Amino acid sequence: MENINAKRRTFLKQGCIGAGLLLSQPVFASITSKNLNVKKASLYLAHNVNFATQTELNLYIPIALKNEFQKPYNIKVNGNYKTYTLNDRRNIHFLQALWENKSHSNNNIEVSFDVDISPIKDVINIKESEISLESESNILIGESLYKVANNLSGKFHNQESLAKSLFIWVAHNLHTKEAQYVDGIRSLFSKDGDMLLRGQNLSASSVFVELCKLVGIPAIEAFGIIVDNDGYNFIANERQNYTRSVIKIGNKWIPNDIILAIEAKKSHKPKVIENAFKEWGNNWVLLNFARSVEVDSTYLSTFNIAYGEVNGIKLSSYNANHFSQKIFA
Repeated sequence: MENINAKRRTFLKQGCIGAGLLLSQPVFASITSKNLNVKKASLYLAHNVNFATQTELNLYIPIALKNEFQKPYNIKVNGNYKTYTLNDRRNIHFLQALWENKSHSNNNIEVSFDVDISPIKDVINIKESEISLESESNILIGESLYKVANNLSGKFHNQESLAKSLFIWVAHNLHTKEAQYVDGIRSLFSKDGDMLLRGQNLSASSVFVELCKLVGIPAIEAFGIIVDNDGYNFIANERQNYTRSVIKIGNKWIPNDIILAIEAKKSHKPKVIENAFKEWGNNWVLLNFARSVEVDSTYLSTFNIAYGEVNGIKLSSYNANHFSQKIFA
């Protein structure tokens, strides 16, 4: 049996992925208009929580991150909450809603917003003071991934060439289906059957990020939702969850899309693989860099996770039939 090495991070003790309510409804998002430079997408979220003995309920709902290539606007909120606030903290944009006392048969909130999305190439602005570059505490790294890092790290004299070699290795050694983001705990394997990672909410982006960290290249995962596949059928599940990555070469943070590169390898499109190393298309909505940030006790990783507390107890501690959720456009 292959040895596994666990990387641990202790600064985030209360908010691991999945600590909040994991909701399994399909995710839908749509493009309302597009051109070569800017696409306009619309999204809709609805949450319902029903408790007989609730005195206080807090819900934290992730919203599209605001940055130089993505502009959420026209945010509308409806429901029977007492108050809500929109918050920007440590690279996470989220809505916090509060219900007090038991005044309704159910507690509901609906959120909709539009977002303008531009492509980004070569460099992305990252607030380094607001992220952690340590390896995710709940990801187990397989021995085979250490071997890949050791084998490649001594063959290149600059970080960009090394990072490209790691990117190409992942593109050539993961099947398309294995590369996709999947909710929950799983092991992620190479085409040869070697266990690369085990953990929660993994994808090929997780593999590339951990490989980069193993050779000393700063890297973070980016979580979001595909809103337009641009002609590539790389969404293996109907939920549209999608991840990308950002790596630091010199003083620049470079955007990468390894899942697109894997699909392009399957389709024999080397130019797409080359471009995917240094750019993000404008076909997704970025939510956050949740493996690398902490917001109070709230860890928001994907659009289909709402973290909440009822009377100070996490929603995930209760039976799931108390909750329902829809996200679509």
